Amino acid sequence: MSDTSWKAYERRLAKRLGTERIPVTGERNGADALTPMFAYQFKKRSKSTPPSKSLLAWLDGICEAAERAGNGRVGVVVWQRSQGCLDSESLVVLKLEDWEALHRSRQIPDQEAVHGADYTAPASTAGQR
Repeated sequence: MSDTSWKAYERRLAKRLGTERIPVTGERNGADALTPMFAYQFKKRSKSTPPSKSLLAWLDGICEAAERAGNGRVGVVVWQRSQGCLDSESLVVLKLEDWEALHRSRQIPDQEAVHGADYTAPASTAGQR
């Protein structure tokens, strides 16, 4: 199998994050790399606009892979936003609740019960306009 640019990207990012790339096993939504805290999925894309439906599917998939990997790992998508961008300009995407847990930064109660789980509509609360 040839060493394609996406494989090289995965290898570079895994090394940068202190781990190694996991070879493709054919499992859909598998982790590309694991550390004791995170399960990573790397995405190298040539389009400059984030594919929102795909991004959500990738995030859901890697969160499932992180849960299967155990030890409280956090699912993370690392996405190269366009061809030619430096690796350091890649975007890191994870769920807000995971970010808050990592930083113990949750300041206000979750509004999901009031506003539902619609990811496309912004929630407004009293005092926000």
